[in-house]
Amino acid sequence: MDKLSSICVYSLKFVCIFVLSLILGPESYAQLGPVFTGLSAAAENASTAYSNPAGLTRLDNTEFVLQFTGLYSVSDFVLKEGTTVEGDGPEKNENFIYIPSLYFNKPVGEKLRLGFTFNVPGGIGSDYGDDDWAGRFSLQETTLFYLAFTPVVAYRVTDWLSLGGGISITYVNYDTKAAINNRFENISDGKIELEVDGWGVGFTLATLIEVSPRFRFGVVYRSESEPELKGKPEFKNIGPIRENILRSLGLLGAEVNSEMKTPQSLQAGLYYELNDNISFTLDGMWFNFEEFGAE
Repeated sequence: MDKLSSICVYSLKFVCIFVLSLILGPESYAQLGPVFTGLSAAAENASTAYSNPAGLTRLDNTEFVLQFTGLYSVSDFVLKEGTTVEGDGPEKNENFIYIPSLYFNKPVGEKLRLGFTFNVPGGIGSDYGDDDWAGRFSLQETTLFYLAFTPVVAYRVTDWLSLGGGISITYVNYDTKAAINNRFENISDGKIELEVDGWGVGFTLATLIEVSPRFRFGVVYRSESEPELKGKPEFKNIGPIRENILRSLGLLGAEVNSEMKTPQSLQAGLYYELNDNISFTLDGMWFNFEEFGAE
């Protein structure tokens, strides 16, 4: 069981680096300025429910923001000299993904705002497809994605100070497929598929300080989240020798458990209007990587 768990953890760590770049990135493209700034203090539409919930107090009307982000990725597999596994190469992996996001704001009186966000904070996938390419025993197909639902609340304490926060409920799904080398049993390749999923909960605390009608800055803290992923590997077309080995190790029908940790973060930034046509934004982020990864 430990051996199979280590394979799962290794795969999850491999994709976590890419996922991190998306965990806090695409939440509010609808309001971003140049070079992805404006997250902390712009607060110009309902997408601030995710980037800075306290900014909802600046919105006086009920608002929906629905958006789709397109992501294209491409990677190559190059077969080098000395490779002992039979199969073709090179292979190209291409993916085009549509990422949906929904943001909502509802004023309740003059000072209170309620809202929610539903988005896909991160994900990655690869599909090399063919059963005869040389890397099939390492990977044929893999997907990892997050779905997050975050109800939020914001309150204007004074004319210049607003506070906000929310609870983020996250669903994580990880699926990987690979071929099994059955050459020593003189049968065709087998298959292994591992799908694990689970839920995690985190929270967000935020503040927005409006120094003047043209100048404001915000601070946002996001807690870490620890989704516990569970699932059972499925084996297909495995020979009797390998089947007996897996059974003796307790891996047939065994459940795989893995805990993935996303880092806590602190975000701060400012927004300043030079005039009606020109504005200046600046954002900075800190992430705690000490406990980031999978176990």
